[in-house]
Amino acid sequence: VSVTGGDERKNTEGLLRAWGCLDPTIRQGRHLVIATAHSSAVLRRWEDWAVDAGIRDDGLMIWMTDEQWKKVLGSSLDAFYLVTRHVINGMLANRYGRIVSVVSLSGIKGMPGQTNYSAAKAGVIGATKALAQEVARRGVTVNAVAPGWIETAMVRPVFEDAAYHQSVLKTIPLNRMAMTDDIALAICFLLSDWSRHITGEIMNINGGSVLCG
Repeated sequence: VSVTGGDERKNTEGLLRAWGCLDPTIRQGRHLVIATAHSSAVLRRWEDWAVDAGIRDDGLMIWMTDEQWKKVLGSSLDAFYLVTRHVINGMLANRYGRIVSVVSLSGIKGMPGQTNYSAAKAGVIGATKALAQEVARRGVTVNAVAPGWIETAMVRPVFEDAAYHQSVLKTIPLNRMAMTDDIALAICFLLSDWSRHITGEIMNINGGSVLCG
C-alpha cells in the first residue's frame, strides 16, 4: 500500500490488520501488505495493491505557482504510475490481481481552489479506467474509491471555522464526514473475491455529496 499522512496511515493500517486484510510481513496468499519495498522480485509476488498517495496545496489558479501544480499532480499521478508499473507484471503472469486507488470527490466534480488537486485525481480516475481495460483479460481488476470529506488530521484545521464546517455538512446528504474505516472497508471489498466481476469502477464514498450540484 502506498500511503501518505500520519494519522491516516496509522488508522488505516490498524483497521486493515484487525479485519484480516493486512499482514505486516510478505508471505504466500492474498494479503494486503503495507511496507516499503525496493525489490521488484518481491513486488511481483503481491496480488493485492492499494495506492493512496496525494497531497493538497490549495489556491486559486490565478495565484498558483508552477511548483504547487507540479508537486500536487506528481504526488498522485507519478505514484500511481511508478508503483503500479512494478506490480502489474507479476499480476499478469499469475493471471490474478487487484489494484485499488484512492481518488477524490474533487476529481469527479472539480472543486474551486483545488484545480491542481482536482486535475491530479481526475487523472488517476482516467488511468484507472484505461488500465482496467488493458489487464482485464488476464484476471486483474483495477478500481478506485472516491471519498469526500474525511475526519482526519489533514482537514481539521480547515474546520476551525465552525460556520464553514456547517456549510460543508450541508453539502453531504448523510450530514457527516466519513471516518477512515468507511474508506478502508470499501478498499477491503474491492481487494476481495467478492468484487471479482467489478473493474474500471469509481466507488463514491462521500455520503451522497456526488449527487449534489
